Amino acid sequence: MWSFISRLRRGSKTESGPGLQEALQESPQQRLYRYRKQRGVNLGSWFVLERWVSESPFQGAAGSGQSDLDVAKGLHAKQVLEQHWDSWITSTDFEWLAARGINTVRIPIGYYHICALDPSILTRTDFDGLQHVFEGAWSRLVAAVITAQSFGIGVLFDLHAAPGKQNKDSHSGTSSPVISFFNGKFNMQLAIRALRMLVTQLIALRAHDSTFNNIVGVQLLNEPYPSSHETLYNWLFARYGDEHQERASYIRAQLDLFELYCAGSFFWTYKKEFSGDQGWSFRDAVENGVFPEVVGMIPVKDYVGLSAEINARKVSARNVALGQHVSYWARFPSYYEHWRFEAGFDQGWVVAYDFFTFDRAGQPTVSELGFKGCIAKRKAQDHIRENGRSNNIWEFGECTIQGGFPFWVLPPLGRQHDIPAISISLSVKSQI
Repeated sequence: MWSFISRLRRGSKTESGPGLQEALQESPQQRLYRYRKQRGVNLGSWFVLERWVSESPFQGAAGSGQSDLDVAKGLHAKQVLEQHWDSWITSTDFEWLAARGINTVRIPIGYYHICALDPSILTRTDFDGLQHVFEGAWSRLVAAVITAQSFGIGVLFDLHAAPGKQNKDSHSGTSSPVISFFNGKFNMQLAIRALRMLVTQLIALRAHDSTFNNIVGVQLLNEPYPSSHETLYNWLFARYGDEHQERASYIRAQLDLFELYCAGSFFWTYKKEFSGDQGWSFRDAVENGVFPEVVGMIPVKDYVGLSAEINARKVSARNVALGQHVSYWARFPSYYEHWRFEAGFDQGWVVAYDFFTFDRAGQPTVSELGFKGCIAKRKAQDHIRENGRSNNIWEFGECTIQGGFPFWVLPPLGRQHDIPAISISLSVKSQI
């Protein structure tokens, strides 16, 4: 999503200057809001109305009385909406949520809710001529963000209603069941324009007030219902970015996450009868440069006959790790069994190296230890059987992980990395 947002930024006309440049830099506070565990609630029917959630605003609505457009064309629309915006969610609600551990809220909006920023956003749309009804929404959205921050709550904005409707539901702006968002360029480009306006203004707000830190993101489009996956993909990438680069970046980001948090991954599928599908066919993805040509660790030095050097490296690495371990826990006087740490380090080293030296069967890469937790648990059980139980078994577990740690963390792209007696390097085209 953030690569998409960056393209929105590049296409915007926000004024430049020191304040803007600082606003574009993620502050430590923003980082905390964005990357902590999100425990959120959707603030439904606040700006994008849903009759099954809040009935009152629809009392004087026109037509079928189910959507924002029906309310906007109904009796006393401006008064009804502004009264609802001011009363449905207040600081009391944010206080109540914060007291219960909620740290983020999602606020659904329609493109018409930001018309105060540029009234022409409504031209040739279903909401054309209704600027006076919605012009008060933006200032209230800004106030909502400020109020949320005062309670330590982050805000996720959601484009819930796009020009022409992206799904059949009435919460997409109108009561019409017709989906016209995907039918032509006008509505899709207008949605991009609306998102640019929103992102630009959020950046500008922080440029004017550096304490404005609690925007956690922008949801690009709620529940789209395109005629095909390709139609939605074209809106996101093909028409507004480099499709090949986006595919490659997306896959590499996935692989990076798999490397950090998983024991492996599987690509669906190896090949298709008809070539060209770089999204589902592994061969097509690799041959077109979307997927790395080689993944994993490639040895650049033969490890055969280097057992003495391997053992020397193990001893050296273990002594360093043991010294750090002993030094740290010396600050907390108690009974320890540091010999367990030493034993665990040796076990971790040996196990990890066993994977590296496993028969490669002509493969260019070495095997790597993947299911670390399972192996560590088994080794700890073996250690208990051989050496008895103790309150310090944690030392063995810690060093089992630490002993294998050099094997489990991949080096940066293009750099050689010595892992006992095997100098390894990632493929130039590999990102993992």
